[in-house]
Amino acid sequence: MLRRFVTVGIKMSNEEIAAAQAFVDKFNESYAEKHYNFERQFWGCKMGLGDGGPYSTDLLSSTKKEMEDLLSDPKILEAAEAHKMAVGDCDKTDLVKTLDIIVRTCNCYSMPSAGSKVSLKCGVMK
Repeated sequence: MLRRFVTVGIKMSNEEIAAAQAFVDKFNESYAEKHYNFERQFWGCKMGLGDGGPYSTDLLSSTKKEMEDLLSDPKILEAAEAHKMAVGDCDKTDLVKTLDIIVRTCNCYSMPSAGSKVSLKCGVMK
């Protein structure tokens, strides 16, 4: 009976590791695309390549917003934290480190919701 439990536990762990790796891969692909688009616009605008070309300050702003929207998405942060907790004791140290980097980066971009801002202001006023 114990042996069966251990085998099931390992299988669950492998599934959790695979899910975490899939999350990291998807996040990295999305971030790489958004960052590339932003950098392309940034340097295109800075180098004055916008004369009739695909570079403009409007596109620069929109690509920056897309990149920041990804990093400030609370669902991404929640998923990264959940995956980190699920695989925290595994031997895949690179995966755990990468999840930690995603969590720390997204925390830097997270903003309190409008409701919590009002709540904070009300608390200060009291």
